[in-house]
Amino acid sequence: MTTIAPGLKKYVEREAPADAPPARPGSKVHVHFTATVRSRDEVVDSSRGEFTTEVGGVTVRKCNVPLALTLPGGGAAERDDAARDRLDESVAREPVGETEARSSGARERLNARGFVMGVLSMRLGERATFCADAALAYGEAGKGAVGPNEAMDFDIELVGVDGEYFPARRGR
Repeated sequence: MTTIAPGLKKYVEREAPADAPPARPGSKVHVHFTATVRSRDEVVDSSRGEFTTEVGGVTVRKCNVPLALTLPGGGAAERDDAARDRLDESVAREPVGETEARSSGARERLNARGFVMGVLSMRLGERATFCADAALAYGEAGKGAVGPNEAMDFDIELVGVDGEYFPARRGR
């Protein structure tokens, strides 16, 4: 287990190939994920299998569709490693709700900073579990089935980065 930031630990379940592209600030990524409230061991959202969730008061049915999102940042100057480290630090301090995600055609705010910080630490094809304390999950406000100040675990598999996919897609 590796500490990514205070309150965020990473356990790699499948390593990415050494030459796999990393997720970077501004990258358009696709991830499969499962979000679990640690204290109850309850899955509250997932892109795997069939799952329903509420988005803005509307019930959305997800059927094994990866979550597509654009990571915060993205200027050319933010794509070097030093700038990436600075962005990781700024994501840890940002107000909740800065990253927009799209799944099953619905748009919503992704409020879990630990989720975004975790994806930024990954390479294409990697699968990891991130243990986020409450401050890097949904904080004091909570969200939906996640109550205030609840720690969460995010099982994340990075399956797409800027048009490259894992496993590789065949040409059409």
